[in-house]
Amino acid sequence: MYLTLKLTKQRALFGQLKGEIHGRLNGMELKGVSLMGNWSAASSTSTRHEIEFRGVSPEHARCLQALLETVMPALWYTAREVGDATNGEYVVGRNGAFSWNSVGQFADGSSVRLEQRLRHVDDPDAVGVRSVILQLDSKLDGDCPLGLRQSENGKHLVKSEKKVEVANFKEQIVQLNPSKGTLHASSSRYFSVLNEAGHGGHPEPYAWSTEVMTTPGRRQRHLTQTLVVSGVKIAAQPARRIFHLTVDSAIVKENSGYVCPLGFEIVETRAGGGRQSLDDASLDYCRDVDECSSPRLNSCDQICENTSPGYRCSCRDGYRLAPDGRSCVDIDECSEEARGDLICPTGQRCVNKPGSFDCVQDCGEGLRLSASGEICEDIDECRSNPDVCAGHQCINTYGGYYCSCRPGYELVGNQCQDINECNQGLHRCQEHELCVNLPGYFRCQSVCPKGYRLAGELAGGVPNCVDIDECQVPEGGKRACPEGATCTNVPGSFRCQCADGRPPVGNTCQVQAQQACPTGFRWSMQAGRCVDIDECNQPNDRSPCQYQCHNTVGGYRCSCPPGYELSPLTNLCSDINECTTSTHNCSRGKLCVNTPGSHICLEPSCPKNYLFDPESKSCRITCAESKLPCPQGARFADSVQYLSVSIPPPSSASGRNIILRVVDWQQTQQANCHFQLLDKAPNTPVQHRSEDGMVYLTPDWHSPDLQTSLGDQRYFSAVVDQTRSDTFTNKLFYLFFRVSCFSGDPVATGRQDFDVFPVGEQKLEDNSRLIFQHSFYVYISVSKYPF
Repeated sequence: MYLTLKLTKQRALFGQLKGEIHGRLNGMELKGVSLMGNWSAASSTSTRHEIEFRGVSPEHARCLQALLETVMPALWYTAREVGDATNGEYVVGRNGAFSWNSVGQFADGSSVRLEQRLRHVDDPDAVGVRSVILQLDSKLDGDCPLGLRQSENGKHLVKSEKKVEVANFKEQIVQLNPSKGTLHASSSRYFSVLNEAGHGGHPEPYAWSTEVMTTPGRRQRHLTQTLVVSGVKIAAQPARRIFHLTVDSAIVKENSGYVCPLGFEIVETRAGGGRQSLDDASLDYCRDVDECSSPRLNSCDQICENTSPGYRCSCRDGYRLAPDGRSCVDIDECSEEARGDLICPTGQRCVNKPGSFDCVQDCGEGLRLSASGEICEDIDECRSNPDVCAGHQCINTYGGYYCSCRPGYELVGNQCQDINECNQGLHRCQEHELCVNLPGYFRCQSVCPKGYRLAGELAGGVPNCVDIDECQVPEGGKRACPEGATCTNVPGSFRCQCADGRPPVGNTCQVQAQQACPTGFRWSMQAGRCVDIDECNQPNDRSPCQYQCHNTVGGYRCSCPPGYELSPLTNLCSDINECTTSTHNCSRGKLCVNTPGSHICLEPSCPKNYLFDPESKSCRITCAESKLPCPQGARFADSVQYLSVSIPPPSSASGRNIILRVVDWQQTQQANCHFQLLDKAPNTPVQHRSEDGMVYLTPDWHSPDLQTSLGDQRYFSAVVDQTRSDTFTNKLFYLFFRVSCFSGDPVATGRQDFDVFPVGEQKLEDNSRLIFQHSFYVYISVSKYPF
């Protein structure tokens, strides 16, 4: 670079600037970057510089615009002197030269190094005017942060229309040993990358530290002076590969001009053992404090490296510097091996230790190195981990083990898993029984009354029981009726009739002279002919119909009360579920609860922190908002669902059990479950118990529990209020319970009934894992009819 100064008797007030920059920036060579400019010190407050950079490639443009350090030697040399402060021309001298070596550090860790030398030569073009030409040779090497790069590895990073803005800053100039001609300069600065409108962008900090070498024996007037850089304006023309820089500089003495800044100490120059006069203070200078010379001056954990000013910490091999900048943390070399970098030879494994690591013999899985470190010995997994087979027999082998499973389990991999006899057809349940799989075994559960068999399930999981036709004789089987009798199938049973219309006597039909009567008729000895049988009016008062029987010629017809429908196969009355057949009148957002022969609409009331989901008609709470344990992989900790069942009235000759099975979201029946009764309506005429993942509800009209409730154990109030009454029909009762199902060992509560614990208290086996959790409101209504 060349700086031409037109001089007065004191200082040059005008000049011309030109030069070149070379080196490497962002891994690319700088080629043909030149600059030319003018400056003026006519103002009493600052020197104005107008500099144009040419030949700037797009890859380097943003970075060079932020690097004002490329012209800092000229800004210092020509700075306007304010008060009695002195600029670079004063320090160096008219015919002197100096070097300006800087290191810039950015916030992301990137850095730039500048080596610059400023010297003067004669101006051959000057005619009649004494002039000074300053030549500034600059070598640049380093990387700028990503925010200042146009591209990297072919990837576009910053749009070309982006603008760079550099904030005003102050450079502190400290006088070091003048006999060596040394000074130190440092500053903290900010740059921003703005959009084409000049808006946006966050200030990014970066710092510079500079060693200045001037003419030995010369110095600045004060120990500390400040170079004020202001009015920075950058205007780029990317198409022409140029940008224009406008900047002002001034040198001032601030209040600290007679003291050394932090990190330096003053060296007083004495004559004859003591300072002779106050003017001798002008010979004092600052010296860098070696903080590493004493543990009291630094906080490094291991290695202290002195810098000017200050110090920095580093670590010995095998350690890295912690984020606090002073502590050293051990490097786990073995973790690098886990990522795929080979640290130890094949056949050895890496063992980390402070500051280093060892490579030891690798014995392989199931083996370990002996205490002597010479041989590999077997690990007895059965002894070291008694529960490795989850309660099954563990058999140790050299380098491993295997599990011997109990009956009802099979070995899958190296774990014993329950055999689902129901799915694999290994059970021995009859056709009217339901197979329920349990851990290690199964159970046959009767679901249909005598005379019926199970034929799958209807909607809602209701068992589909169909009549057994006993009159069909299987091949090689025994007839249901004796020889000579006619077999007539009826719902749930059959009827035998001899040729004379009478039933068999002693399992035989006596030979009658009278002719046989057709079905629905009987032989009348009095009338001497076949007469209609009134099936609705039999001597034993047993009607073939559940509700009303209507006799017809040769037969009968059954009817059901309103809200029920007659099954054409069984002649049984079944309640019409208006809630599932969409024949209810409940508005959206309300709950439809089916009752015998009708239904009711309820306003849903969810527990605290639960939200009602109108699609699933349930109240739900997420795992994040619930104090309950959350099933593995589930989003909701608990959901409250509403069910309805009915039981016969107290006048019925016999009650019936209601069975509720626990089926998870994959339609798999769960048996290892824990039940908690959370609420129960007063006078609810039902006894309840849980067994093998199923809930059994049995009508009970005389229990003392009908006069009590759970009191303080209630979780929250139900939505239906009950009043005491001598009758149970036309009333709606409820049970509210939570079921939690687990994997691992069965949950043993020691009770057949529900456990009534405060919410969240559950005693589980150590290896149990929650896999399903749900709460149920079971609304119970009492039918007017014995069905």
